[in-house]
Amino acid sequence: MQSLQSLRRGNRRAISEMLAVIIMLALTVVAGAFVYQVFFNKANSYSNTASINIDNAQISNGELVMTVKNLGSITFTTLSVTVYSGGSVVTISGGSFSPSTLSPGQTAVYTGSLSETVGASYLIEVEGTSTSAGSVVATITITGS
Repeated sequence: MQSLQSLRRGNRRAISEMLAVIIMLALTVVAGAFVYQVFFNKANSYSNTASINIDNAQISNGELVMTVKNLGSITFTTLSVTVYSGGSVVTISGGSFSPSTLSPGQTAVYTGSLSETVGASYLIEVEGTSTSAGSVVATITITGS
């Protein structure tokens, strides 16, 4: 009964300082691991970018030649080209990219034949498709020469 009376009077003892420090360190490590995991998951999702650019394109003597560069961090597994003139799609024959896939930082060259009109304006649309980021489109307008 003596110990019960001492508790009522406020003579309670707390945990030791050493145990308090160990608990605080454990909580800090767990919180740090949580923040680390959240930060790097977000950073990784933002760093996966899909971007392509048409560096150079020209139509001359019925031949379309252009270079396309992958500016992002995603590999494009499929590349396709559509050419418009006066709102209509222009048929391209024998068109192909070399190489056919486009890794980050890599450049591909496209060549294809089409019937051109000298001085006509052509809108060229290149679509790159990847399995992880969907598709991205780059466009450029040039004049046939």
